[in-house]
Amino acid sequence: MMCLNKKMGQSTANAAKNVNSWNAVSSLALFIGAFFADSYLGRFKTTLVSSSLFLIGLILLTISTTSKIPENVSTPLFFWALYITALGEGGHKPCVQTFAADQFDENTLEPRKAKSSFFNWWFLGISVGATSGVLIVVYVEENVSWTLGFSIATVAVGLALAVFVVGSSTYRKERPVGSPFTSVAQVMVAATRKRHIIETTRKTLP
Repeated sequence: MMCLNKKMGQSTANAAKNVNSWNAVSSLALFIGAFFADSYLGRFKTTLVSSSLFLIGLILLTISTTSKIPENVSTPLFFWALYITALGEGGHKPCVQTFAADQFDENTLEPRKAKSSFFNWWFLGISVGATSGVLIVVYVEENVSWTLGFSIATVAVGLALAVFVVGSSTYRKERPVGSPFTSVAQVMVAATRKRHIIETTRKTLP
């Protein structure tokens, strides 16, 4: 919102509209990401692909805020990058926490305790990251440089992705088992077809 107002020079109304559009795409992408993870790619591959896409979006966002790029290029690049991050986030969010849970064996006591401890640290990390983003990154963007602010976020995501890839050989990777969305769609299609059969039957009854 602040970037659209101050960097892109948009009015509050236009900035709010663009933020709402981005939120809508991001929310829709959650269902798409979950569907592909459950039906085709699995959680590991979906997390890897979507995180890479998210990183690409952040890199493009950083480039779009540099002063060397003319406005007629930087503005469309900024919005393209913004929606690329939305798609990346859509694949990342529904998978990464569940993928983390896959690493623990629920059949024994010790892994169950470790899992509980892990998620305590997980949510602590989220809180620290969100607070740091508000206190540090936003301050840098407003008082130093938008490019530097986006660069900090880009480097952080890049390092996190690198660590994730390095440990890939040690992960437990569950195979995709099918999405509930597919079952719901099949039921709806079958119900629609049977509706026509029922209507025909009713017409033929005396």
